[in-house]
Amino acid sequence: MFTATQDYTLRTETENSDTRYFVSFTDGKGNTQDTEVSQAVYEEMQSLDRYERKLQRRDERHLEHFSLTENQLHKRAAAPSKSAEDIVFENWQSDRLWDAIDSLPEAQQRRSVMYYVDGMTCAQIAAEEGCAVAVVHRAIKKAKARVKNLFLQGGVKNRAFLWN
Repeated sequence: MFTATQDYTLRTETENSDTRYFVSFTDGKGNTQDTEVSQAVYEEMQSLDRYERKLQRRDERHLEHFSLTENQLHKRAAAPSKSAEDIVFENWQSDRLWDAIDSLPEAQQRRSVMYYVDGMTCAQIAAEEGCAVAVVHRAIKKAKARVKNLFLQGGVKNRAFLWN
């Protein structure tokens, strides 16, 4: 007997513009059975599969937190959260940083973004731009000094977010 809890697969076969619909499952004796079904039954089983997967994903989302260990729950609870002031300050700093980057000469700006944001090395940047590694290194160093200077002039000395 076929029940909804058994594993089954749905498949179609098309021959001479005639489509046939099949359900394959393993019977109680371990034998694979192919059963031809109507298109309506096939489509209904597909929609039930989608609905079952949707319920399973919903259950997984809601049960996920219960599968955490005591230690993991403790770490999450003990982790310090950022204050609203810190979040606003970091956003403000980020805006100022990108404004400072935008004020750099084009080559310094491009090379700095490639180095700090994209994570490329000076050698990779030099190879891409067809110049010497020392030229790239010097441009990044000057850009860093200029951005740092712009931050320090703006009175952000105490908590400034500066490149390493």
